[in-house]
Parts: sequence; C-alpha cells; structure tokens
Amino acid sequence: SRTAPMFHSRGLGQLSLGLLTLGLLVAPAAQAAGVVERVARSGELRLIGPADRPPMITVNAQGQPEGFGIDIAERVAALLSEAVGRPVRLRFESVADAAPLAQRLGEGAADLACGLPFTWARDLTVDFSVPIGISGLRLLAPEGRFDGDPAGLAGRRIGVVRASLAETDLRGTQPSARLVPFNTLSAAVEALASGQVEGVVGDSVVLAGLAGQRGLQGLA
Repeated sequence: SRTAPMFHSRGLGQLSLGLLTLGLLVAPAAQAAGVVERVARSGELRLIGPADRPPMITVNAQGQPEGFGIDIAERVAALLSEAVGRPVRLRFESVADAAPLAQRLGEGAADLACGLPFTWARDLTVDFSVPIGISGLRLLAPEGRFDGDPAGLAGRRIGVVRASLAETDLRGTQPSARLVPFNTLSAAVEALASGQVEGVVGDSVVLAGLAGQRGLQGLA
C-alpha cells in the first residue's frame, strides 16, 4: 500500500509545529519569509489541485470546493491568520492536469497543492506532508470480471493515469496487460463506465469516491 494524495508546500518555516499537527510538512526555513509575508500582505492562501478527486477535493453544485483537502487547507489558513495577525482567506484554483503542480509551487505561483503523487524527484523541490489518509493501488472493474490473479490481466485493456505509480506497478505486475493511459483518474473511470477499458488501476480511496460520485453499479 501507499499513502493517499498528500499536501505539499513551499516555505511555511516557523509555523512547522502548528502545521505538522494538521498533516502538513514545511519547506526549508530559508523560503519561509516570502510565503508568510505574501500571505500577511494579501490575506490569501492559494491552494491548487484537481477538482475531481473525491473525497479529497470536489466542487459542489454551488461551485464551492469541498472535501478532506479543503478542510485541512482551511485549518492551515486559520493557523496562518493567527500567525500574521489578520484574517486569511483560502482561495482554491482547480488545475485539470496534476503534472505542473510541483512546478507552480516551486515558482511561487501557489502556496499549497493537493493531489500530486509522491516521487523522489518532486521531493527535491517541494515538501510532502505526512499522510492525511492511507490507501493503496487497486483494480476497479465490473464484479466477477477478474479474480485477483495477475495472469488474468494479460491482453486486457486497463486504464491508468499516465506516468503514475499505477502505470509503473501494472507494467511490473503484468507486462502483457494493454495499458491505456489517461491524463486523470476521472477520465479513466469514465472510460470504464463507457466500456472503453476493462478495468482501471489507481488509488483505491479516489476510485471508490469517483465510482460513488457517478452512481456506478456492479463494480468491485
């Protein structure tokens, strides 16, 4: 198993003790002043991430973001408000492709991101939080289609997120599977619902959230 989607940040420095209790690691102290000073000046904490990752982040019928990720980011904003002595508002920006999230954090174009999988290369430029949930890679498919034996995946069209841990893991588990890459897990689940792929490998918590959000039946 692995950790579920995490939060990442650059430079919250001396707030580390308070933020760690809420599941957020901090960037090196040398980067802290810029972020905290900007938040103090603007009264705004900028969060970016995909808006189709239930239960982490989704957008409700009123157009407002909600989910575990938003709840934690609101707590971070409250702690920053105490630290800088003025109200701090959370501003969420939906980003369809998770790939540039780390770059935007590194450039200072955002303060926090949710929905970016861990890699050692990304860990060189942004700091990953402690997990806010535990999950693992699972195969979502119509009930009874697969029996759990990797041999059954040979020659079958299986959806994965492009360049993800799921893609790497599936290639190692069953090299003969016919991998179908998608930009998002949401798109892969849509392809499963329409019969374009026979299964989807991805984060089990998010897969369950996406299937439930769409009211899909008969899946396991």
